[in-house]
Amino acid sequence: MPVTGLNSAQRASRNRRAETKGETIMPTIHVEMFKGRTPEQKKRIAKELVDGFIRGAGSGRPEAFQVLFTEVDKDDWVVGYDTMREKYPDK
Repeated sequence: MPVTGLNSAQRASRNRRAETKGETIMPTIHVEMFKGRTPEQKKRIAKELVDGFIRGAGSGRPEAFQVLFTEVDKDDWVVGYDTMREKYPDK
C-alpha cells in the first residue's frame, strides 16, 4: 500500500521498524506535479509507478513501496523566466 502524507521523520521511523522485522525496504517514489489531481487519480498514478518499477526490476512487493506526492502551484514552478502558469495557462 503506498504511503502518502508522512513527513520524513515518520517515513524514517517506519523504515527502521521494517528493518528490525527483517523486511526489505523498497524505494520511495517522489512525484512532483501541478495541483488538481483527485485522490483516485493519485491512486492510479501510484499503482502504475509501482507496477512499472516491479516490472523493470523483475521483482518486488507493492506493499513495500511508498509513493509521495508533492503538489506544486503553477506560480511556484519557474522554468527560465516564465512560471508554468504563463507557459500552461488554465483552461
